[in-house]
Amino acid sequence: MWICKRCGYFEESVKVVKKEQIAHTQKEKVVVIEEGSSYKAMPKIAATCPECGYNEAYYWMVQTRRGDEGMTRFYRCVKCGRTWREYQ
Repeated sequence: MWICKRCGYFEESVKVVKKEQIAHTQKEKVVVIEEGSSYKAMPKIAATCPECGYNEAYYWMVQTRRGDEGMTRFYRCVKCGRTWREYQ
């Protein structure tokens, strides 16, 4: 409630809260390179695959969160093709 100290006028305050839930599709949640694309032309890095243990992977970076946060680095194993991510 708002009350004027000078004249005594009062007004009930109304608190407005906007709440919105955003639903993402599965395609929006996972960022990977589609099959058939030229991921083999991407740079390689020494990274151990959690699936097969091979020590070389293709990598790319994507801004998956807000602009003031770090990039997400994605890896794809050269040997088995498993894709995983690392947040920076």
